[in-house]
Amino acid sequence: MSGLFGTPPKGAPDSESDDTLFDLPTEGVTGPPSVHQSPVPFQAPALATDGPTPSASSPIPPSPSPLGVNKSPLRDSTGSFDNPLFNDDGEGSGAVEITADGPGADADSSVSSHANPLFEDDEAGDDEEKILRDADIEEGVFRVDSPLTTPQLIGGTPLLDLSQYSLKAKVKIMCKCEYLNPSGSIKDRIAQHIIAQAEASGELRPGMTVVAATSGNTGAAIAMASAQRGYNYIVITNKKTSKEKIDAMKAYGGEVQVSPSGVAPDHPDHYQNIENRLVAENPATYYGVDQYNNPYNTEAYEVTLGPEIWHQTSGEVTHFIAGGSTGGTVSGTGRYLKSQNPQVRVVMADPHGSVFWDHIVNGVAADDVKVSKSWEMEGVGKDSIPGAFDVNVIDGIVRGDDEDAFAMCREVAANDGLLLGGSAGLNLHAARVLSGEVDDGSVIVTVFPDNGVKYLSKIFNDSWLESKGL
Repeated sequence: MSGLFGTPPKGAPDSESDDTLFDLPTEGVTGPPSVHQSPVPFQAPALATDGPTPSASSPIPPSPSPLGVNKSPLRDSTGSFDNPLFNDDGEGSGAVEITADGPGADADSSVSSHANPLFEDDEAGDDEEKILRDADIEEGVFRVDSPLTTPQLIGGTPLLDLSQYSLKAKVKIMCKCEYLNPSGSIKDRIAQHIIAQAEASGELRPGMTVVAATSGNTGAAIAMASAQRGYNYIVITNKKTSKEKIDAMKAYGGEVQVSPSGVAPDHPDHYQNIENRLVAENPATYYGVDQYNNPYNTEAYEVTLGPEIWHQTSGEVTHFIAGGSTGGTVSGTGRYLKSQNPQVRVVMADPHGSVFWDHIVNGVAADDVKVSKSWEMEGVGKDSIPGAFDVNVIDGIVRGDDEDAFAMCREVAANDGLLLGGSAGLNLHAARVLSGEVDDGSVIVTVFPDNGVKYLSKIFNDSWLESKGL
């Protein structure tokens, strides 16, 4: 076994440009806090090599699915996350149980009124087999006799076997197709959850305006959720965001502000600071999503994506790898998976230049991190350390460049007929690198946060790539 999770290989590089993989110490680490906002006491990790270099074509032929039927868990019937399939019945299902007065409680009766009769069984003691039988689930297909509402489309995404991209024939790579959520991205999970919790707490009331800073996907998800619930919205992004994503944010009928890109995190024109300013100026009428620091961001993944992955892999997942911008996906999902099996390893995928590397590997304080270079990938990497990021969950990191991510997007499009966004390309690239570093029998799971339709003017546009020197 090589250096990601074991003994570093001999001759591990010590230059910053080559430090793609690292090992975090596991001894003496206490349980993760609910939301981590400052560096933990740091021990210098051992550095390893960049790992195997992927070839231009997939080096390993496809292999049969190792996990049998990939059952998608039942979608929640209310638009919140009270999924009966994941309620712990005391027999080791390991699910997160959500009570009416807990953090996952339904927001209001207008949402719960959409409840699906499938979940209105008054008989106590329903177990998973009965739920699956009543839902008529066969071969991983979820069918109901009654129509669905839009919130019911969120989550329960398929798990796709892309093990042909593994560098080892006996290591599997599985990918959650999060682009199948109704607004087209993984961010639907947090948008619905954050707004539901804000309504339940009274922070968000009828007539108010929802305000969110975003790299694009959260903006579209917030716009969709606001449209469903009757709120006006203002989303603030920057000029790096693709035209397709800006148009999507506008399509739901609200306001989109585009700020400069590349400005310092403390600059008044930074998109996060614009959100903060608008909310501060209109405290009675504006609700700020604050996705980068909102604990319900991380919680949304802990109570949905984590249980889905655990269920769909029958508990066989050994590694979860995902990029971070808010850090919510990798923190919340990783936290749940580790609660089920502490041996699950959680790895970040991160662009070169992002501040996560210096913060985690080099121990640079959150207040002192600085971007070392720019990157073109959207929705991954960060110029500051978000409060929603839980560094205690992270076991390792794989870094990649725009070339790695975009080449992977093009490769998957040409070979498998899937259009992936840049963060998905980075995640799959990182999973491929990781596959060469782990033991045979490992099951690596990653996420495809959005698809390439949002980047036709960029990743899949040769002229744009040439203009960026890619």
